[in-house]
Amino acid sequence: MQRVSIHIGGLHASRDAVMVETVLGSCVAACLHDPVNSVGGMNHFLLPRKCQEDPHLSRYGEHAMEMLIERIQRLGGRENNLQAKIFGAASVLDMDERRNSVPRANEYFVREFLAAHGIPILGSLLGGRQPIMVRMSTVTGKALARALPRTQLDAVLTNEKKQYASALAHRWAWFEHGATLLREGERNEKDQGSDCRRLGGDAPNPEGDPLARSFH
Repeated sequence: MQRVSIHIGGLHASRDAVMVETVLGSCVAACLHDPVNSVGGMNHFLLPRKCQEDPHLSRYGEHAMEMLIERIQRLGGRENNLQAKIFGAASVLDMDERRNSVPRANEYFVREFLAAHGIPILGSLLGGRQPIMVRMSTVTGKALARALPRTQLDAVLTNEKKQYASALAHRWAWFEHGATLLREGERNEKDQGSDCRRLGGDAPNPEGDPLARSFH
């Protein structure tokens, strides 16, 4: 099976048998799959929305999600068939300690986006303090998330901080919106219950890796 690695701002979709993988810290990756047409893909975004002119639109969730859906549709998938699994949003940066943080804004954005598009979330692994590696099969939609040891945290931080340096020059514009999403999300979860279990849809990893979770 072909293997494709994506990084911040990357996305890949295919109707062939491809294993897409990425490493996440405070970023979020959405895995979308159309089980009827056996096509799917993954993105990896840094922030919910862009707040300044930036040619790298796929670094922002508002564009990365639409771009992934459009890519899947061009490959024969249909939006009303899509199912999602979402990963990341870990508190790995110093500024992530605050409640209205980058990872929380990313988490609530992706939940809000999927709910607005009527795309069900079959599984998630969000939050925590460890970076994770995520792998997804574009044909079956199955995903595997594995916690990485803290010894690999430096490499994740170096990459994310470099991206933040250019993307967060005026981060407070979206940061205030992220706080609004946080409050709205908390109210919705209290009133209706969460639309997604934190480890929803997980199954034992066939390789017996205690750090990994499979999402079918």
